[in-house]
Amino acid sequence: METHSVYQLLYAYEKDFSELFKVKADFDITIERNDENVGRYMSFVCTLCRRENLAHLDREDAMKVVAYSSRLANDQQKLSTRFGVVADLVREANFYASQDKSSLVQVEYVKKALEEKTYLSNLIQEKRAVDTSGMAVDQINGLSVSMIGDLVRAPVEGHCECRAGRGRCG
Repeated sequence: METHSVYQLLYAYEKDFSELFKVKADFDITIERNDENVGRYMSFVCTLCRRENLAHLDREDAMKVVAYSSRLANDQQKLSTRFGVVADLVREANFYASQDKSSLVQVEYVKKALEEKTYLSNLIQEKRAVDTSGMAVDQINGLSVSMIGDLVRAPVEGHCECRAGRGRCG
């Protein structure tokens, strides 16, 4: 869902939204990938590690995070300003480092965190077979796929049989 759609939904359905957010601002979701901004990105990662008491990344690992940011921006010449998503990657890499009792986040931990993100994002691509042809009396089938942020939950099949009754469950 794009940012403008979220704004419109909140404005339409959240009664206090227009009172709480009077100033409208539109932020760019990318910045130029240049030496100055890469340095700022490195500083962001370092500050995040210091504030959250995380193991620090060496330069090679921090550059993997910068490369991930460019992938988020869908442009090698840009960096994403989705700092929450980037911070989550650093935290996840830190988790893998702590599992190995490493005092420094190494490239293998960043790669592992990226692989896990890719795996979770690709769950939607798994195929499920649902019979969509023919007819069955008193039967309803459904398939649901839900997203929470950038995490796609596995498809869930639903099936129920219907029969005459008094309109009560159980």
